[in-house]
Amino acid sequence: MGGRVIRVFGRSTSNGVSVELRKPYEISYPGKVWSSLSANTRQWLVDTLTYLRFSGYACIPKNQNWQFSTNRPLGQKEFDANVEQCLYAIAFSEKQDFRELIRNFRSAQFKFRSDNETGPDEKKDFEEGGVLAISLGKDSLLTYGVMKELGMKRSLVFVKDCEEEEDFEVLHKKELLKAFEKDQGDRIHMMYDNLDGVTKVKSLNRLGFIDINGLNAMNSYLFMLMPFVYGSGLNNVIFGNEQNFNNHSLDKHGNILHPSYDQSSEHMRIQSRLMKRITGNVGVLSLVEPLYNIAEYKVLYGRYPSFGKYHVSCPHEVHKSRINRWCHGCPECAKGFLYMAAAGKDPRMAGFIRSMFNKKHMNHFTLFNPDNQHTYTRPAAVKEEQMFAFYLAHRNGYRGDLMDAFKAKFLKEAVAREDEFHKKFLSVHPSLTMPQKLFRQVKSIYDEELGKD
Repeated sequence: MGGRVIRVFGRSTSNGVSVELRKPYEISYPGKVWSSLSANTRQWLVDTLTYLRFSGYACIPKNQNWQFSTNRPLGQKEFDANVEQCLYAIAFSEKQDFRELIRNFRSAQFKFRSDNETGPDEKKDFEEGGVLAISLGKDSLLTYGVMKELGMKRSLVFVKDCEEEEDFEVLHKKELLKAFEKDQGDRIHMMYDNLDGVTKVKSLNRLGFIDINGLNAMNSYLFMLMPFVYGSGLNNVIFGNEQNFNNHSLDKHGNILHPSYDQSSEHMRIQSRLMKRITGNVGVLSLVEPLYNIAEYKVLYGRYPSFGKYHVSCPHEVHKSRINRWCHGCPECAKGFLYMAAAGKDPRMAGFIRSMFNKKHMNHFTLFNPDNQHTYTRPAAVKEEQMFAFYLAHRNGYRGDLMDAFKAKFLKEAVAREDEFHKKFLSVHPSLTMPQKLFRQVKSIYDEELGKD
């Protein structure tokens, strides 16, 4: 195959992974987390992370010839299958022909320093527990609360994944994480990752795909956390993937569009099988897998209300505030306020200081914005859950322009479908990732909270 060759250089450093494409991009670990690993294990992670973070760009025209300085990664078949599943959503959001993107990816030539795959050779006598990447969003906070209540051994990691020094989301989270460590008595390991910066390399991402760094993102997170798995000796990587990620919609060709396929239960099972094959005993699971948004808020603020002072999921991309961790002007703020109101919890518990039910926020809600065509908002369940959430907020006495709009357009349907919505969005769904004993323990907590008036 002719054309230019994209050369990617990956290597192990004293504290992590360095990948070079025109300039170096790095993943760095604190203390001796990285250096304490064996040479083979470090090489395995370099091989894997280098491939995971770059191979997806082969879907872009003229990106078909690749030369990696690393070895062929263990799990390449699973990684490539995941990319193809995710390309349907990329094609939809970027208004591209998915057949061309998949054809480009499948025709790519990946050449490696060696086709001999390197695997880890660390100890395999892991004990029960899990490594949790804590972001202070509702998913990780609820997961942490459940782990602590059940007495699960845990290792907490915060991944700083931005390049900007003045990133307002990270600035707020740093302060909140300090308070969290002090109050909860659990240490949080901080690691740094700027490999997503490669999306700005125009010669690589010439079509300017916004979401392309999401290809294999959860696989990357999985392998980035492995040094902490070996350091802690715990046998699970625990993600905050909720029931919402099992929803899907169809494009005009009948292809399934997952909000984020690699966060689905199906893919977590694939990840778990792969990791057990490679490591012998490390699994992947989610403790919040059985719940939708409203249920998560109801359990989190009903069972662990003190966590509200740490809770944040606002990216501060449009409105920036040093004073408040919620910008009160984006879809994440809108959803957080709505689901708290629906769960019967005061949004001020999470730090909200203004209502998100004013007319100016209408387009932040999928229910009122049918033109929003992002794959995350396309599944019918997204609109249905917001309809149910507005109905519950209305019942809980909330007022405002959007409550009036809801009553005029959707109240009749919400009343008619109340039982259906309640069963779907306020119940505990089966788990595909948790062992049965653990699921029974987790379900007991959820059932107790969701059964309260």
